[in-house]
Amino acid sequence: MFAPGTRPVRSGVRAGAGALIGPGPGVARRSLRPSTSERDRLVEEIFQAQHAMMRASLASQLEPLLDSTLTMQQFRLLAVVHFHGEQTMTALADAMRLSPPTVSAAVDRLVERGLVSRREDPTDRRVRLIGLATEGRRLFRDLEDSRSRLGREILAGLDTDALRALAAADAQLVAAVDRTLGTGGAGD
Repeated sequence: MFAPGTRPVRSGVRAGAGALIGPGPGVARRSLRPSTSERDRLVEEIFQAQHAMMRASLASQLEPLLDSTLTMQQFRLLAVVHFHGEQTMTALADAMRLSPPTVSAAVDRLVERGLVSRREDPTDRRVRLIGLATEGRRLFRDLEDSRSRLGREILAGLDTDALRALAAADAQLVAAVDRTLGTGGAGD
């Protein structure tokens, strides 16, 4: 995060509790809000750290997917159904921006592999609903388990104080996401 051989300097702020309250005696009071250039630098450091963590963990997290023989199109179809629930063929085609015949062919291949199921819509017998089958649910469970396992391994290397600070920062980040995107519980 910092250039080799350098460390952040907190000029005028004493370590310990004083750092939380403000500068010590005889030190000019600084604004509690960092300068724009400091904010920009901090944002850049956070992005760089997140990017490095993603790159380091991506292959491990996606191992179940990389071990499969799914095409990107097939995985996209599975992801739409996983994240949005059962879909009609038309809704899948719209979500994937593909023609219905192309999506139908992909669904046929995924049905053969046991990754999706096709059933009649109870409100309209002419419509077929596409949902994840047992193997499709297993694939996403394996992806989520891999991500969770790696995350726990990484966090196990942090001490309790670092975990507290990270939890507090994460809560603020989730709140900022909710305010920015209006997601109403992005952390759920």
